Parts: sequence; C-alpha cells; structure tokens
Amino acid sequence: AAPARAAQAPTLPRTRRPRANMATASAGGGYPPRALAAFAGAGVLAMSGVIGSALVRGDGWAELDALLAMPWGVVSLVDLYVGFSLFSAWIWLREGAGLAAAAWTLGMMCGGFWTGSLYVLLAALRSGGSATRLMLGDRRAYALLA
Repeated sequence: AAPARAAQAPTLPRTRRPRANMATASAGGGYPPRALAAFAGAGVLAMSGVIGSALVRGDGWAELDALLAMPWGVVSLVDLYVGFSLFSAWIWLREGAGLAAAAWTLGMMCGGFWTGSLYVLLAALRSGGSATRLMLGDRRAYALLA
C-alpha cells in the first residue's frame, strides 16, 4: 500500500504582479522621463546663467553676511539645505551607499540645484523611458519588476 500523503494547500499559478501606473505610463515613447529630462535640462541652463551672473556681478561673502543678518534670509538657507538633504536622500536610494552617492551629495551641498538638475537630467536620459528606473535606479527597479 502507498504511504498516506499529508494534505497540501492548493497552489495558485504564478502570475506577474501588475506594474504601477507610473511604470507603464512611459510605454508610449517614454513621456514622463522625456518631459522631466527637458525640464531638468532647462534647470541646468537657467542655473548656469544665474550662477554665472552672480559670480561676475556679485560680492559673495558680503552678500552672504547680509543674508545671514536677516531672519528670512536664515529661513531661506535652512529651507534650501533641507531640500538639498531630502534630494540627496533620493540620490542615496537610487545609487546605493557608495562613492557616487557621496560625490553627488557633495555636489548638491556645494552646487545646489544646478547639480540636482544635472542629476535628474542624466537619470531621465538613462532611464530608457521607464519611470520606475528613473525613480529607483537600475538595481532597485530590476529587483522590483523581476
């Protein structure tokens, strides 16, 4: 006689998880990353222009002293660096802990959103039209969608 088998729960067939709307929104030619790349490119150009103008016409240390002497100037700088820090956290999420993330973070703290715009531009161009790859980077997007 054959040995008795323990009752097993029925198994469901494996199906792929549905992708989120943002992941599939780019199926028709990469619209979200492409639009973001254009916006980020405009940011790089705009920031280059105003930084160049400030370097030529401004007096950096004297203007920083004046800014720090005003309460709303201090609020503006704190707001700016909180934004830099949050944006840098996204960079660390995409890049993982390593030299690249550290270098981009240093760039954010020194170059501001000129660096941030450049990072978004490069990320959008490298995303291959996938909003998921744009937001999470290659490694995390692959793990999510695999």
